[in-house]
Amino acid sequence: MHNNWKECALALILLCIGLPPRAQAQEAPLSEELPASDVERLELNPGRGSLLVGGGDLLLPGAFRVALATHYQRTPLRMRIDEQNLDLIDHRMMALVTGALGILPWLEVDLQIPLVLMQTGDDLSGYAIQAPASRGIGTPTARARMGVLSRRARNHSMDLSVDLGLGLPLGSAQVLAREPWPRLHSSVLLGSSLGMVRWTLDGGLLLRVPGELGPKVLTRSRQHQELRLGAGLGTEGDGLQVEAALRTALSLETGKSSNELFAGARYPLYPWLEVFGLGGVGLGSLPGTPGFRVLLGVAAGEPPPSAKPRGPIATTGTVTENLSQPDQDKRIRPLAPPPDPNDSP
Repeated sequence: MHNNWKECALALILLCIGLPPRAQAQEAPLSEELPASDVERLELNPGRGSLLVGGGDLLLPGAFRVALATHYQRTPLRMRIDEQNLDLIDHRMMALVTGALGILPWLEVDLQIPLVLMQTGDDLSGYAIQAPASRGIGTPTARARMGVLSRRARNHSMDLSVDLGLGLPLGSAQVLAREPWPRLHSSVLLGSSLGMVRWTLDGGLLLRVPGELGPKVLTRSRQHQELRLGAGLGTEGDGLQVEAALRTALSLETGKSSNELFAGARYPLYPWLEVFGLGGVGLGSLPGTPGFRVLLGVAAGEPPPSAKPRGPIATTGTVTENLSQPDQDKRIRPLAPPPDPNDSP
């Protein structure tokens, strides 16, 4: 009987070990995190020229331009699972802060900081996928723009510059606005005018460390090196200006593309302050291509005194007169020579 008691005790222990704990059986599976990636494609031109397509014209030394814009985009990131389209990002609201500063006649430095203000998407909890965060900071991009040809400074027939940029991995990975490694931008910008119409062209490469985009359960996409092209047309002169632009990106590995066509306008409130707006539609299969987007913004810039020369200057004693604009400043007048004290009345 003593042996029977030992056998029953051993059987009871084995039975208890084989049963999973109640809390463990009720634990839900962990959601898969999205890999670090940046799906944002919109970049403003921080300096002179078109809002979206840089035309090679640089700011003069000491001149600056800052801008703040907000824009809404629809369905920038859509993937497939079980033969269904799932919108990881359905609605996205962003802000863009840009700045440009002229350093030398041939050198300009630029900075752009994107901010994700709000984004929503489909409920992916049933697929054990962690949804992107609703707000965060995007990838800051710093650039150096070096002039080669200049219509203003060197009286060339067109403007030509080379642009080198670095995207820093300082944003928020949880909002799909940061890649794990720095990325390099390089481009050539060209522009000129035909009457009151200015045309701009740019082309370059986006070099990045290839990475996965999307969780394993979804049909995966990979972010590769891209060829990026842009073309723009816009009016010049005082008052309201209108412009149109086309931005295209082409994956060098897969051949997939992203295309966006924009139209917009800008209006100066003061010589140093303007408001602008853009709207565009997107077409393509590369991640980050929205169905459409709308953008509104304001920009300010103050040129240095040397940016607008007033013409040749003539001197008489210690007082100057502007010969090109003699009537614009009534306080500046040439002085008559002083009377000779030896002359008798």
